[in-house]
Amino acid sequence: MTRAATRCALSTMIFMVACSKGHSAADAGMTPDAAPSDSSASTDTATPADSGPGFDGGVPAWTWEAGPVLPMMRRRVSRQIRVAENGTVLFAFGALAGPSKKIDFLLNATSSWQPYDVAENGLSFMSVSAVPDGRFLATGFVAVGDDFNAPARGNTFATTTGDSYIVDAVTETAQIVPPMLTSRGMHRAVTLMDGRVLACGGWHGEGVPATDGPTTSCERYDLPMGHWIATASMGTGRYAHTLTLLADGKVLAAGGHDVDGHAIRSAEVYDPVADAWHAVGDLAHARAWAEAQRLPSGEVLVMGGETEETYGAGESLSSAELFDPMSETFHAAPDLPWRGSDFASLTLPSGRVVISGGRDRGPNHNVANVAMYDESVGTWQMWPAMSEPRAEHSMVQLRDGRLMVISGYTDPLLNEDGTSEITTEAVP
Repeated sequence: MTRAATRCALSTMIFMVACSKGHSAADAGMTPDAAPSDSSASTDTATPADSGPGFDGGVPAWTWEAGPVLPMMRRRVSRQIRVAENGTVLFAFGALAGPSKKIDFLLNATSSWQPYDVAENGLSFMSVSAVPDGRFLATGFVAVGDDFNAPARGNTFATTTGDSYIVDAVTETAQIVPPMLTSRGMHRAVTLMDGRVLACGGWHGEGVPATDGPTTSCERYDLPMGHWIATASMGTGRYAHTLTLLADGKVLAAGGHDVDGHAIRSAEVYDPVADAWHAVGDLAHARAWAEAQRLPSGEVLVMGGETEETYGAGESLSSAELFDPMSETFHAAPDLPWRGSDFASLTLPSGRVVISGGRDRGPNHNVANVAMYDESVGTWQMWPAMSEPRAEHSMVQLRDGRLMVISGYTDPLLNEDGTSEITTEAVP
């Protein structure tokens, strides 16, 4: 049974919360891996190695405090969260028992959520990208009520859509725009340097086993023109991959799942000027549902992930790799302090990378861990843990520099949590 098949129903909501102390405009995207050194770790927090190569034992003084709670019937999980220029947090997400079509706004950290209708259908597994005028493009979904199974493993097939919405945090509205040329979900999208949004890959599903599967297709949304334009296709169909904008304006696609749900090692780079993809060196370890962040040096840190889509098969990964855009190859980076997929990551203004939570398939539990990677010293440092485990949650930096985590699954049984947590101090 896959991750999506365990969910009672799929739906989409977009939450917006204007925190009284908002954020910057930045977006909040292995071997068989060894388990953490303390195998007796609790089900809430995996105990990492506190010494040896790749780890720094110092811990910051700040802690996490409770933030706004989502209403019970509008709780969701998502890896999509963005911050508007006015400090509003846009929270777009997927699974819950029952369809949802709302955007919710929170005027400050103590107010209640106010719903706003946005979609005709409850949807899930979208991408959310910033566009140059400060608004956001939400696009590509898996439709409500469809359990996702790859053809080799199941008898039901997810129906995807190309539905697209422009969301405005200032006017608190969402506008329907022309749909994508290829319906897709579990795809990835990035905002290119010219302001256009590039969407690539994902699962294309029409409920037909013979044709459903990962797509190679890509397309760009042009805001002034107001519609999608076909671009060159990738060489490999993939979903649940990483897609990262490089410093020179090119785009790296890495890993993901194939049609049978197996993680893949291949990677490729897109040149938007030439409108062409070319293959680059493979990942050392096949991974999907990983995280990737571009570092100050221009290298891309690809972290964690899983080897199989099906629950009960494969493993979570602790390994990390660095993509060198000059040689177009991957090389080893220090392992994460714990094994995991479905964790959240972001790059701070200082260039350091923060990760939080995730799911470790080894002992089959979610974790509350938080850690930071500093490229200048090449080490991971454990930071104060969240108050509860989270996976498939969101993390963002608010305008005042504090970190915020929102919702997610608290345990492997996929119980959704509507809470949020905010650090007590700014995190540089």
